[in-house]
Amino acid sequence: MGLQNMTILLLAIFVLPIAHATIENPEVPNANHVFNAIHSSMRQWGSSLNHNGMSFFLATVPAGTQLYHGTSKLEAVTGTEWLAFEPEHALIFARPRRGPPPREGHGPPNDQPHHGTDTSDRRSHGESLPTTDDGRKNYSDAERFADTKTLGARPATPPHRQPPPHERPGTPVLTYDVEHYERFDRKPPTHHEERNYPQQPLSSTDSKESTKYGYLHTYTPKHNLRLLYLDGLSAGKTPNGTLDTQDMLLLNLTDSDSPMGGEYKRAEGLCNLTATLWEDKINGVLRMEAGFEIILCDFAKHLKRTDVVAVAPHEHRGAFGRGPDGWQYLKALTSRYQGIGGDRVKLDLENFASVFAYPDIEGLFNNDVQSDYAMPRLQNVKESDRLRVKDDVTAMILRKNWNADEQPRDWQAVADMIVQRYSKPLHHLHTDEEIRGDKDALALYLAIQLRPFISSVRNATLETQRCLSQFIPTLPSPPQPAASLAHLALYAVTHRICDTLLTALSIASSPTSHLSFTSVYASHAVELIDGLVEFLHWTTWKDCGACADEEVCFIPIWPMGSHEDHAHPQCKRREDVEDGGGYWGSRERPHGKRRMNNDGKYEFSRHRRQSKGVEVAN
Repeated sequence: MGLQNMTILLLAIFVLPIAHATIENPEVPNANHVFNAIHSSMRQWGSSLNHNGMSFFLATVPAGTQLYHGTSKLEAVTGTEWLAFEPEHALIFARPRRGPPPREGHGPPNDQPHHGTDTSDRRSHGESLPTTDDGRKNYSDAERFADTKTLGARPATPPHRQPPPHERPGTPVLTYDVEHYERFDRKPPTHHEERNYPQQPLSSTDSKESTKYGYLHTYTPKHNLRLLYLDGLSAGKTPNGTLDTQDMLLLNLTDSDSPMGGEYKRAEGLCNLTATLWEDKINGVLRMEAGFEIILCDFAKHLKRTDVVAVAPHEHRGAFGRGPDGWQYLKALTSRYQGIGGDRVKLDLENFASVFAYPDIEGLFNNDVQSDYAMPRLQNVKESDRLRVKDDVTAMILRKNWNADEQPRDWQAVADMIVQRYSKPLHHLHTDEEIRGDKDALALYLAIQLRPFISSVRNATLETQRCLSQFIPTLPSPPQPAASLAHLALYAVTHRICDTLLTALSIASSPTSHLSFTSVYASHAVELIDGLVEFLHWTTWKDCGACADEEVCFIPIWPMGSHEDHAHPQCKRREDVEDGGGYWGSRERPHGKRRMNNDGKYEFSRHRRQSKGVEVAN
């Protein structure tokens, strides 16, 4: 055993080392997370798995792009409202208005969807509205969106931390609204506690009459729409951090404030920012829930209505994934896993802001999010740091020249090439037990993968540079303009990939003085590869692979899904899709608490699974 330890020590001294930060290899805070934000931007798959987005992008929706709005009204929208990119998404909101229930105040909470409450006075300040347009009690979204399984049985908050905002005295208990009970075939709560705090109007009060039809409106932009894109599942109404960049950063909701749970209040706050702080430089905000959507601040100014379809209620409506309508919606949603398609959204990846990019922000991964791997949150980030990021977002918006005829580099396409090149080989090296234990087989596999970059005379610097330059341009030197955040992050991540694989090859191909050392060399090489895989954390490694024609690869997308669905997605048929599961909103933590320590590694109780006989950390 002593000889084996000596062998490892000699390897650390003589084998080509993994490079540290230099001018050629810049130190980029959270480069892996910035890389993944670029790779997953405007993609339902990665943005759902890494649901707590921390990045802000400027986006353009070209003039003439078809967008959809579901409502109970035939009239065209004139003010602030929501738009969907997929008709199936908007169709779930195209429902008739219901008349008042027999007794006012005894029905479930407001069931009017946010797509369908077009009102001219919704943006008034300070008014309260005790009932909705159908006569029922009006509750804020903060009361309506959470997993009902968690009500009444929450574990105690650790003594070293204040309770999260939604668990503090005086803040509303969270439940789903009836819109989502109908949409997902859940039963609404039987009663609601009365709340005594100001309400904003959630729907028009111009009529209490029932209507026969809902309406699916089609709109096209009169000109290119200028939007701020918030990544992750930023339209998911969860207590898990999906709304942090809006409520805690852009809208400055501090820990002592009441939750800004209402979508209308949130939309009003964002549109107020566009008109004031952001000087009307953008027209709205682009977000994602079960589908991508736009909060557009002025329909009449920016859109032309091109079509209206009257939608009669029928028996095909069902839960998400259930019934013909629900299943079609789910298939439409999953078809956008790898991108919204058709150049319907163009991101400026040369100029974006990300909380990940600040080296001195602390507490980002010190939180209570329950998942199978660490998620970022802003709840323990200092307010001064949040304001600093907001200032940079504002500066990014104000300096953007939307009229410039520029073609920013598509860094997502570059990230795609890197992932496509290395995702499967790294997964193979991380999970295949046979190759992991065979030094010679490991060396041969690595040599084949890296053959284009290796000369007969080994040179670590040149080999790494050849590997790196396959996809990444050389970093600019003064007096050239500084490299963009995307360029730096992709450079740093690719440099680590190349350096790690070349170092692993050097270890695996080193001659051994004794046969017993063979497994030691192989073990040390695969440890480096395992560390790389954990660092990269690519969402491709959760892909189900090809599903059958009438199956989808199912992952949690608010408000559906379980922890198992997030940890191990599977192909599911319509009858197998569950409409619940508890991933969203639960405070229980079966996998242990996770924190990032000073060297960038996680300390946590690890949930492990077996993959081809090899223990794999999720």
